[in-house]
Amino acid sequence: MKLRVALLLSLLAIVPAFAGEQPRPISKFDQFGAVGHCDLTARLDNFAIQIQHQPETTGHIVAYAPEGEGPGTGKYFLKLMKDYLVNTRGLPKRRVNTIYAGRNPVLYEPRIELWITPPGAGAPELPRFETNIDTFKGKFITEAAHDFVDVLWEGEDEMGPGIGLTTDAAIADIFQQQKKALAYVVTYNGEDAVPGSSRRMAARKLEALKSHKVDVSRVKAIFGGVRKKTEIELWITPPGDPPPVKDAGPEPPPLKNAEITLHDDGTMGVPKNERAVFNRMLEVLREQPTLKVVVVVELQTKEPEPEPEAESTPVAIALPVQQQSEPLTVEEEDDPPADLPKLVQKWREELINTHKIRPDRFIVLFATSDTGNYVQLWAVPPGQPLPDPNADEEEEPSDVVQDPKRRP
Repeated sequence: MKLRVALLLSLLAIVPAFAGEQPRPISKFDQFGAVGHCDLTARLDNFAIQIQHQPETTGHIVAYAPEGEGPGTGKYFLKLMKDYLVNTRGLPKRRVNTIYAGRNPVLYEPRIELWITPPGAGAPELPRFETNIDTFKGKFITEAAHDFVDVLWEGEDEMGPGIGLTTDAAIADIFQQQKKALAYVVTYNGEDAVPGSSRRMAARKLEALKSHKVDVSRVKAIFGGVRKKTEIELWITPPGDPPPVKDAGPEPPPLKNAEITLHDDGTMGVPKNERAVFNRMLEVLREQPTLKVVVVVELQTKEPEPEPEAESTPVAIALPVQQQSEPLTVEEEDDPPADLPKLVQKWREELINTHKIRPDRFIVLFATSDTGNYVQLWAVPPGQPLPDPNADEEEEPSDVVQDPKRRP
């Protein structure tokens, strides 16, 4: 009898191993704030795999973020993530539930939670946070900033979703709650900021707020002066209060050499990108008549020819006509990489002949590269040495916003 009981207990212990993984109790699978597209898709991929391995469970996406519509709001994040899980990862819609849980206590940051519940269980019980959105005043946020040149770059349209800061959506949300409040956009140029940076960054911020249906007549832009690093501050004040910062007046020239932009020949082969870079260079030259623009052209050295392989008897394979690929049409072909030496010569002629820029204000230097062909533009104030095209690049501090369009 004891032997039969022992065998029965052994069989019961073995059965779960063949029955597949059983659903776990209701549990929080992940939690995060602002993340880039690679990080987000990796988290959602892991979430989808876990749901697929637990039949009949339900995945819940919870968002704490500003109210409203459009990028940066809770509704936007929920739709974005559910679309990815359903349309890219192939989860059934019924197994992905979305929950808007209200505002996050840190108004300019999102809070995303991923939950999994077993069959028959309801949605997770979630706290609702108290915020001071109805009464908030003072400095809202200080952000590191960068004066990007707007270009299209390879792979931009293929990136997955990302979760950014909710700064602009939060300002729109505050304005909905405080009908008479004012906002101030205070920009600070870093020591190596390109001339006009503060003006362009303020204009970009106003456009971003306008896209969130903010009445920009209630938003004022102020140039705060020069700091070590380029920054933007956002302030909320009641009507009638004085500006939080005194306007510093016109932007001064940079204190040292300022990098305007850097791109590879593939990016510069797109006509829209070439014009965007040229127009920024022209704007800088006009902004500060004492500056020079130095263009560094890096050209990749030729790699050694590979050793010829041993000759072998070729084998002819006849393909049916219908299997041969059709040639690409003109519209389907990518723009060829730019010939950088020819491109900078074209820029020189256009600057001198069309825009009447003195020849000595446009300097071209050449250097070699191990990784590809690049063009780098610098604004050089009087008295500063020209950039050394062969100098090793200095590693940027971690608190500097990285330009996603720079080479890796």
